[in-house]
Amino acid sequence: MLIVLSFLLLSLCSAQNVAPKGNFLVDSLKIGENIPYALSLQYPKGMHVVFPDSTYDFSPFEYVRRAYFTTRSDTTYSFDSTIYYLTTFEIDTIQRLSLPVFIIKDGDSIPISTAEDSVFLIELVPVVSDTLALKEDTKYRKVNLAVNYPLLTAILVALLVIAVILIIIFGKQIQQKITIYRLRRAHKRFLVKYEKLMAEYKEKPEKLLLFWKDYLEDIEKKPYTKYTTKEIIANHQNGTLETSLKSIDRVIYSERYTEDLKENFMFLLDFATSAYEEKIKKVMHD
Repeated sequence: MLIVLSFLLLSLCSAQNVAPKGNFLVDSLKIGENIPYALSLQYPKGMHVVFPDSTYDFSPFEYVRRAYFTTRSDTTYSFDSTIYYLTTFEIDTIQRLSLPVFIIKDGDSIPISTAEDSVFLIELVPVVSDTLALKEDTKYRKVNLAVNYPLLTAILVALLVIAVILIIIFGKQIQQKITIYRLRRAHKRFLVKYEKLMAEYKEKPEKLLLFWKDYLEDIEKKPYTKYTTKEIIANHQNGTLETSLKSIDRVIYSERYTEDLKENFMFLLDFATSAYEEKIKKVMHD
C-alpha cells in the first residue's frame, strides 16, 4: 500500500509540478512565545487541495491559531497561503518543522510535505555556577507550626470516598450535562461566527465552506475538512445537501456568483444545526 501511495505521490508531483513552501517568519523564539509559520502552494487551477487545520499534530510545536488568505488564480494556476501561529514549551536549542499539503485526487488524500525549516530557542535562564559562596545567617526566624498530617490525611480520604460515591451514582448524568453544556456553547459560537462570515459569502465562499466543515468535524468526529464534496454526500445521502455543495463548488472554482449561493449557505447552516440537535439527543440517550 505504501509503495502504491508513494508512486501516486511521485506521479502527481512530477505531472503537476506541485511543491508547497513552508518557513518560519522569524529565526528565533522564547518558550511560550507565539511564532508565525507561513505555508503556501501554487497548483494547477481546478486541483482540490487542503491545508492542515487545528487537529493536525504540529510537534514539537503547539497550534495557537491561523490566518487564511483568499485564493488567487489566473488562467492556469491558483495560489493559496496560510499563516499558522504556533508556540513551544520544548527546551531543544534548535526546533524543526515540516508541514504537509493534502491533494484530493480520485477520492484519495495525498500529502506533500514542505522542506524542513528550523528556529533557535532563546535561553532566558543561564546556567548557575556551583561555586557560589553561602552566606551564614544566625538570626532567629519564626517557623510555622507542624501540620497535623494524620488529621489532614483522614479528611482527604473522606473527601475522596465521597467523591467516588458521587461519581458512581451521578457520574453519567454529570458527564452528560458537561458534554451538553460544551456542545451548546460551541454551537452558539458557531452561529455568531457563521453570521459574520455570511456578510462576505460572495467574496469568500471557500472560507465559509471550510468553517462549516470544521464545525461538522467537531460535531461528528469525522475529517470533513479533508473530505471532498463527493465523500460528504456519500456520508449523508441527502439530495438537497448534494445540490447545495455542488453549487457552492461551482462558484468557488469558476469564481462566478450565482443567485442561489446565499440560499445554499443557509441550507448548510440548517444542516449543521440539525447535526448539532442530533448530537444532543444522542448524548441524552447514551
